[in-house]
Amino acid sequence: MTDAPKYLRAADIARLSGASVRTARRWIADRIVPSVKVRGMRLVPRKALEQVLSPAPLDWDEPDSKDSGKSGLVSNRESTRTRNVPSLVE
Repeated sequence: MTDAPKYLRAADIARLSGASVRTARRWIADRIVPSVKVRGMRLVPRKALEQVLSPAPLDWDEPDSKDSGKSGLVSNRESTRTRNVPSLVE
């Protein structure tokens, strides 16, 4: 079994994610990561942090309103890079 703790404090989250301690505390306060309070400390389950930090699947696509019966997965033949994505710069 590994020595990795099951629960993490804000400083641990910051170290593992590359974010600042302030950002880790904001994630906890904004409930981006679930936490429990034990003896005045907010602790985050390691599994919950791993789930939040894991990348989204590349083949996920939002279903169109007209295709409400289809799942959100795109076939391997269909390129996700050629989707019509609105530009943030005009």
